[in-house]
Amino acid sequence: MPGSYPPAGQFAPPGVPMRRPSTAPAYLCAALFLPAVVLTYVAAIVSTDGSVESTFDMHMLSALVAVTFSDDVTGNIDFAVSMSYTYLSVVLLFVVLLCIRLGFARWVGAALGFVAVVYYFCAMIYFLSNDATEMIVMPLVLVVLWLIPAVVAVLPPTGRAMRGYRPRPLMGMPMGPSGYGYSSRSTTAVAHRHRFPPNRRIRQQWATSGNTCASYWRRNRYRPDGAEGCRGPLGP
Repeated sequence: MPGSYPPAGQFAPPGVPMRRPSTAPAYLCAALFLPAVVLTYVAAIVSTDGSVESTFDMHMLSALVAVTFSDDVTGNIDFAVSMSYTYLSVVLLFVVLLCIRLGFARWVGAALGFVAVVYYFCAMIYFLSNDATEMIVMPLVLVVLWLIPAVVAVLPPTGRAMRGYRPRPLMGMPMGPSGYGYSSRSTTAVAHRHRFPPNRRIRQQWATSGNTCASYWRRNRYRPDGAEGCRGPLGP
């Protein structure tokens, strides 16, 4: 209907305005990172002293980033706590940039999310191989919490919500029936003529290029048979 908008991401016919893509996926993606970040921050705060006095402390300890390597590096929990704070701070930085809708931020955020997924999956295997089956609960939860925003970040709707997104340019027009003056070259030239070239010299070249029905009609308007074979949008 007149004045209506086509679906986001699709081309509008001439004279119909194109609807801007929604920015909601960008903010949704940024919000989906927060549960994993908050949960790991809480685990780092609770496990700062390294004491394990209850089942809750044990689960919080297993949620730390690089806890499986902490014994080999420092011999205590300090390495895992510091790595958790550092990793989460970097993730939060790119979450803020994602809220600003910077295109590169979603790719970096997705990469950080997938790295966390791989680590916690390996942590589950480590705990199972060391007969610590009760410690795989939090890594399993964090695998899901990191995987969801990482997948959402690489989806096309999130990319269309970023700043500077431009839809693909119109490359041609629908082909007409054979014998009516339509060809791939002429329809492309006609499509470009409707885009108002900014340069006068280019407009003159297109007008005299001989690839459009209008040029064919101008060349043959004094012939007895005229330009009957050219019935395109710019024909007689």
